[in-house]
Amino acid sequence: MTQPEFYQQDRKTIARVSSELEQLEAELAETFTRWEDLESRV
Repeated sequence: MTQPEFYQQDRKTIARVSSELEQLEAELAETFTRWEDLESRV
C-alpha cells in the first residue's frame, strides 16, 4: 500500500486489502493488550 501502483488497481481490490489491513491492525492491538496483561501478572 506504500507504492503508488497499489492505488491503480480496481476499487474492490483496494477496499478488500484496506479492510484486511484494518482487521489485522485491530487483531495486533488486541494481542499486544493481552500480552501486556499477561506480562503484568508475572
